[in-house]
Amino acid sequence: MQLIGLGAATGNAREVIELRNNSNGACDMYGYASLQLLDAVYRPLPSHIFQRTTAFFQQDPAVADVVVLPVGTPTVDPHRPAEGHAYIPLGWVDEGDQCEEVVRLRVTPPGSSSSLVIIAGDPSGAGYVSICSGGAVTVLPVRATPY
Repeated sequence: MQLIGLGAATGNAREVIELRNNSNGACDMYGYASLQLLDAVYRPLPSHIFQRTTAFFQQDPAVADVVVLPVGTPTVDPHRPAEGHAYIPLGWVDEGDQCEEVVRLRVTPPGSSSSLVIIAGDPSGAGYVSICSGGAVTVLPVRATPY
């Protein structure tokens, strides 16, 4: 699991979490991930997570895909999405007040009872993400394509 595809415009940012199946069997994924913002030493930051079908970069309602995750797909490459992976689009405000530097994300994939902690770094290597408005993040439903 890794962040890919950072984009920004007019004070809004988006990023996509790419997931691959590393279990022994194929699985299906449907719905919304859970998310918690963390600092450099894994302490929770203010987080207001909204599960929605629209966001600044997603004006038409997103349809929740049933994503089939086969076994043996390639590892996550932030520069090249892979077939057979799942994608969780995120959106937030990155300018204004009540901003936090988010270093890690605790992500619970849809339908899972366990979470993983991933680095909240800009895939281009430009640093960590800044999330404003008191940690407000929109999580869109999981999909089979990144955008």
